[in-house]
Amino acid sequence: MSIPVVKIDTDGITDWDSFHDTFARVLEFPDYYGRNMNAWIDCVSDRDAAFVLQLDNAKSFRSRCPEIYTAVIECSAFSNWRDVESGGEPVVFLAFAD
Repeated sequence: MSIPVVKIDTDGITDWDSFHDTFARVLEFPDYYGRNMNAWIDCVSDRDAAFVLQLDNAKSFRSRCPEIYTAVIECSAFSNWRDVESGGEPVVFLAFAD
């Protein structure tokens, strides 16, 4: 089974607004997306199938936006934990590319 890869070019992410803009566009979050990490977790968990979230230019993203970089990792893990705790399967798998 092949898991689709969703690539996020992190070069355009410089703050929380640009983070939410980028992820909402690429992951096609619904119009009611709340633009916070709780809403991000909900939207990721609501996806129908597992996917690899590939963060391109990850090293510069981590240096430029360490709080946001860490939030993506922690919230991805939380989303997967919540899915497993409710009897489901993990949905998001992270990959880092530079």
